[in-house]
Amino acid sequence: MASRINHSCISNVRRAFIGDLQIIRATCDIPADTELRYWYKDPTGDYDDMQKGLEHWGFQCTCEICLDSINTPKKLLKRRSTLLGDLKATLNAANVDTAKAERNLRAIEQTYKHPPTEVPRLALQKPYARLALLYSEQKNAERVLAMSLKVLDSLGFIIRGAHLPVSSTETFGVEKWGIMGNEVMNMWVHLWNVYAAFAPHLLSQAADYGKLVYKINFGEDVTFEEVYGKSNFVD
Repeated sequence: MASRINHSCISNVRRAFIGDLQIIRATCDIPADTELRYWYKDPTGDYDDMQKGLEHWGFQCTCEICLDSINTPKKLLKRRSTLLGDLKATLNAANVDTAKAERNLRAIEQTYKHPPTEVPRLALQKPYARLALLYSEQKNAERVLAMSLKVLDSLGFIIRGAHLPVSSTETFGVEKWGIMGNEVMNMWVHLWNVYAAFAPHLLSQAADYGKLVYKINFGEDVTFEEVYGKSNFVD
């Protein structure tokens, strides 16, 4: 039955394997009669690149991300590609110029026509995650939080009450779930560590969301504390 699930770069389920058992879990709220979809290869946001990996299945992806890539002027796609190349070189340097990397990312953001809540910006999740890790190593909590939220934002998430300073009138929580990319779990770990220092009243909620993300990705949450219990993530 699982083989009948079609591909989409904007998936609404994720699969995990425990032995020969395949577990399909929703990655967002799915209305009744909605088709289940997951990606056959990790999505990149570039239609030509995706089609190379999908052509042997005999179909073309027509998700919102691929259609946006097709309809974006080639000149703008070329500029985005050039900027991404420059960004990669900056992030691969021995001593990363984080200010330059952030400027480059802001320039790349300008090459997108639609907000990430409508068309996720998949090419940006890894660069922002790299910066989040660098800032974590530098103990720069403010930038860790900013970059972690940028990763989630690029995947289409909307998270309320997450920014510092934490508002006393706004409730923390996920308002809209985005694409469950490979960086999402690590970003929740970053959020938890920042809140441990600056917003301890959010720790329980952050841990609950982290456990849910873990369950979506791996099909179970029994091993959650085994994996994260030795870190700061679990009380």
